[in-house]
Amino acid sequence: MRRSVSLLLVAMLTLAAGAAIPASIGHAVASSAHTPTLAVVDFVDAQHGWVGGNGIYATTDGGGHWARQYAGSAAIAGIAFGDRTHGWAWGDAYTKPSLLLHTTDGGAHWTPQPSTQPVASLQAMGAQGGYAVLGMGPGGILVRTTDGGAHWHAVGTPKPVTSACFINANSGWAIELQGDAVIRTSNGGRTWTQRLNAGSNFQYGGQIACIGSLNAWALLYGGVGMNQRSYALFHTADAGAHWRAAVALSSAGGGPAPIATTGVPQGADGEGVLLDAVSSDTAFLVSGCPPCGGAGQTYLGSTHDSGRTWHTSPPISQLGFSPSGISFTSDQQGWLASTVFTSLSAGTRAGMLLTTGNGGATWTVRHL
Repeated sequence: MRRSVSLLLVAMLTLAAGAAIPASIGHAVASSAHTPTLAVVDFVDAQHGWVGGNGIYATTDGGGHWARQYAGSAAIAGIAFGDRTHGWAWGDAYTKPSLLLHTTDGGAHWTPQPSTQPVASLQAMGAQGGYAVLGMGPGGILVRTTDGGAHWHAVGTPKPVTSACFINANSGWAIELQGDAVIRTSNGGRTWTQRLNAGSNFQYGGQIACIGSLNAWALLYGGVGMNQRSYALFHTADAGAHWRAAVALSSAGGGPAPIATTGVPQGADGEGVLLDAVSSDTAFLVSGCPPCGGAGQTYLGSTHDSGRTWHTSPPISQLGFSPSGISFTSDQQGWLASTVFTSLSAGTRAGMLLTTGNGGATWTVRHL
């Protein structure tokens, strides 16, 4: 089953002035000056995927070839497909008027949908359904559509939320901004039960990914400062009655991690931290650290045993970028998207698209 991933943080990292990205494969990777800027990537299986930034591009052969599907002037900040044919794309918070697109043919045609507020995150549900968090600030309102976006209806939550994930029309999860609280509903949002709370000192929200009716992954954010974000990742297998902390990071700039996490593996430094959960066993976190390693480094962490152990792969270094999109279709196959400065002095930028077939041990550049 394909999960929706909320991409709430986009961070870019620059190379030294005038420096070009070296051409190489593996942990030191390269891009092309002709590659468009990229902000998001979404694959539904090993062959079918989409990337967005200044346009939308699609592949049906695992990234071997790409076709441009949308060439509007608005920057694409998010893409969410429920299957190979039904999906959504949306503009960034600065796009006026707010942009929301829907497709029923794999992106061959994109239809604008009404949206009075920017889309912060969206989950595709079947052919015509979807859940979205709308709003300019860190916390927004939760809405639902069952007719392909022609109409949206509010789903009440006790407080503004930063991320939501539904299994079906009744069973869903969300993360409230206030208290970094994880809440759950079993009746379509008529009532909610709090299942995890970081405390009143935390007002940062996070990301939620749900796998079936009982399993969920919750990435809770702490503060951010000096290019550092504090965070903690939790997993539940019993609808939130019990949680296991998989990884956490307290930092000088971001402060303490949400919730006491003594004895939990320490996560990698980073400012933009993104979650992609593949199954009840496997979840990935990617983070970009601008000052690390001189030119910046990106770290990929993962668990394959429901958070009992945590592994951080060697950094993707010598390239100076932070990821803005992550999409894994299995515990081995995944993608990262970013935009980097090819020349700081000239102000030129290019997109970076990487793929791995071994769980992040090595990465290969894919050009559009």
